[in-house]
Amino acid sequence: MVVYYDANQVEYQLPRGEQVHWRISTYPLVFRDKKILVIKPRWSDRWELPGGGVEMGEKINEAMVRECYEETGYKIMAISDIPVYIGENDFYIPTLKKFYHSIVMAFPARLVSEVQDKHGINSGEEKDEIREVKWVPMAELNEQNSQLMTTWPVIKKIKQT
Repeated sequence: MVVYYDANQVEYQLPRGEQVHWRISTYPLVFRDKKILVIKPRWSDRWELPGGGVEMGEKINEAMVRECYEETGYKIMAISDIPVYIGENDFYIPTLKKFYHSIVMAFPARLVSEVQDKHGINSGEEKDEIREVKWVPMAELNEQNSQLMTTWPVIKKIKQT
């Protein structure tokens, strides 16, 4: 039986007859001065990579650029079309009452400009999604302070290479 988790690692079971939604997610790995760009959403105290779902008709790297801007205020571009991480997870969003099976991809990216547009933060559909944007040294990210479904597996793989 598949187990679904929310952002705070609370476990959920899929009710009989409930639909599972497919989601393709994309996340940039943006570094500056040996620090990586991360966010804290309002619903969690753990660091996450900026990024999220690819919308219908949108290219994967276009979604990554859009999501990063909406969550951090930084304009980025992909360095490569080849992901450095591909994974999958099953999660539940209690506020939407939806279960998801997600394909997760992380791509190397770079800043287009060092200037952060503070008006860009929370400019997506969820107007109060992001609580904090920060450049964090990779050494400070660990299993205790990183989001476990997407961010920690990506960070762990980068640290191993």
